[in-house]
Amino acid sequence: MPARATADRAQDYIVDEDRHTIALTRNLSVTVEQAFALWTEPRHVEQWWDPSGKPLAACSINLCVGGELRFVGVGNNAPPFVGRYVEINPPTLLVFEAMAAIGTVTIAPRDGGSRVQIEICAPDAEALRGMLEIGVAVGTAQTLDNLQAYSRPSKGESDR
Repeated sequence: MPARATADRAQDYIVDEDRHTIALTRNLSVTVEQAFALWTEPRHVEQWWDPSGKPLAACSINLCVGGELRFVGVGNNAPPFVGRYVEINPPTLLVFEAMAAIGTVTIAPRDGGSRVQIEICAPDAEALRGMLEIGVAVGTAQTLDNLQAYSRPSKGESDR
């Protein structure tokens, strides 16, 4: 039986209710290695992670299996985003556990840059509904839009 999936074109995410997942994809104008750095180096993550587009107040990453990632937004009442890395395969794969879900970031080459695919897998249908209700899909889509904009080279800039 095919999975029930819904897509919100305005936000560019797919919800698969049977698999309890939210999937998102963005194309970046940087190499796979550069995209991996954008996901794993605090100096970069702090610039694009918050859906508001504001830099994070705090960003720490212990990039090893079992290592913690912790991101704190500025001026909002949201709790910090805290997780632990489950699997790391540079420069193409990051898997972490956060908010009782598993997040998988897959980075692949494409003409002119890289493609980043994110899958957020909730443990069950109730958890998925809860994530959707608090805006995880919409917020993650905005965060990835921020990443896409941040990854575009600026004039005179070559070290992203």
